[in-house]
Amino acid sequence: MIPSDAIKISVVVPIHNEQESIFLLIDGIIKSLHSYQFEIIIIDDGSTDGSNQSVFSYNDSRIVLIELRKRYGQSIALATGINYTSGDYIITMDGDLQNDPKDIPLLLKKALKEKCDLVTGIRTDRKDKLLRILPSQLANAIVRLITSLKVKDLGCGLKVFTSELAKSLNFYGEQHRYITLIAHLAGAKIFELPIKHHPRRYGKSKYGFNRTYRVIGDLIIILFQKKYLNRFLRLFGQSGVLLCFLGLLIGLYLLFLSLVGEHILGTTLFWIGLIFVFLGVHLFSLGLLYNIRIRSFHELKSQNTFHIKKITTLHDGS
Repeated sequence: MIPSDAIKISVVVPIHNEQESIFLLIDGIIKSLHSYQFEIIIIDDGSTDGSNQSVFSYNDSRIVLIELRKRYGQSIALATGINYTSGDYIITMDGDLQNDPKDIPLLLKKALKEKCDLVTGIRTDRKDKLLRILPSQLANAIVRLITSLKVKDLGCGLKVFTSELAKSLNFYGEQHRYITLIAHLAGAKIFELPIKHHPRRYGKSKYGFNRTYRVIGDLIIILFQKKYLNRFLRLFGQSGVLLCFLGLLIGLYLLFLSLVGEHILGTTLFWIGLIFVFLGVHLFSLGLLYNIRIRSFHELKSQNTFHIKKITTLHDGS
């Protein structure tokens, strides 16, 4: 196993209105990683309760605070923090103290020993309301049923990634809940380990009933995109080229008939040829536009164009 002092760890923690929790969380992370080189990236996702001031009060140059201009959601906050990291391994966790920093070394040692891409926690005795637990269990069951990923807890926020894997993953909306699934579909080697889960001590949960629909909806989108979308788009592109080719052949045939004096305008064959060309162009364009969209997304991600207001490396409050 790689010696602990030979690697650097980056801990990424998105927060929104966690003023009372964040100081205690940072203190726990520092104690858990005392034998490692590390940095802690706190992403303030539009907090309005003075959470950033609580971070500033912990004067430690290993802590970086990234303040976003407004609230963008946990997925963008998480992606922003991951993009900024410099460690060999990246740890993600929630900022509400429900994840226990004491579990970090357990997951990290597993990642180093097994040389896996991702180690994720299993909240064996989950301290959440039924409104949060039921949709999560449903999503876990769906994933186990239709994929080869036999996970027990997709939504656990405490995870250890290799830097290469974490920075290669694409997620948005509420899809941070499915990072484990996205990593699996990208071919990652994944382990799960049981961890502790605490009830929320401070602040209010950001989870509401309206998110239940989005949780299940995002799961369907991810599975469709990864498993079927590329297949459909390839089929659309090939069908588009074929229809255009048939339309062109029909057009050449009709041109020949017109040269020998036949009336071709308004005939059934004329309209068939026109429809073939029309549908072919549109099907081909669909695949082309999707490829442009994906390329643009990667370019934006590589340029780190998320709306960052300010980045502060803490040291004597500066």
